[in-house]
Amino acid sequence: MTDVYTVPEELELVATGKPVHVRVARPASVRMATMADIEPLLHLCRTMHAECALHGAFSETKMRGVLEALLGKQAGVVGVIDDVAEDGTSYIVAMVALEWVQPYYTEDWQWNDRFIYVRESHRSAQAWADLSMFARWFVDQVSPPGCEIPVPLLIGFCQPPAKAKVLTRLFGRQFVQVGAIFAYGNTSRHGRIEAV
Repeated sequence: MTDVYTVPEELELVATGKPVHVRVARPASVRMATMADIEPLLHLCRTMHAECALHGAFSETKMRGVLEALLGKQAGVVGVIDDVAEDGTSYIVAMVALEWVQPYYTEDWQWNDRFIYVRESHRSAQAWADLSMFARWFVDQVSPPGCEIPVPLLIGFCQPPAKAKVLTRLFGRQFVQVGAIFAYGNTSRHGRIEAV
């Protein structure tokens, strides 16, 4: 398995700091989830929450509603990466969810990620890159025909500071950074977050 700290150079699309639109193929490792995946996705969402959530108890009811809307194609799509256990059963090891939303300031629409996560045992630069490329591929597919620049996609992550640095570098090779997220208050699930 490739270490998450190794970023393949061929993924670098924004070397000059200028936005570059390069259409990508759907990564073969990522498939679109269906309603049949809801229980395995809920299990992985619990794992993601335990590792990444800043605060609050996990609400299975709320998460199930989000997944049903996404998987029912009412609001978006979920892409997943599977692996096969020693007993031959397949299980989901990584996921990215995209939601079709209107920002509060416009009547126009855009894609936002709801979450992007790779199970710790399967973390690799390639897994993160494949989820990112799936997101780009999907947005390209649903953008209007003949559109040179696709509908906007905002994608990010919420991770403890040490992991965030690595993912920022990796995502910076796939997307143009347009901001950052900062925390204040009860962020005790990740220990004390110190200002730098």
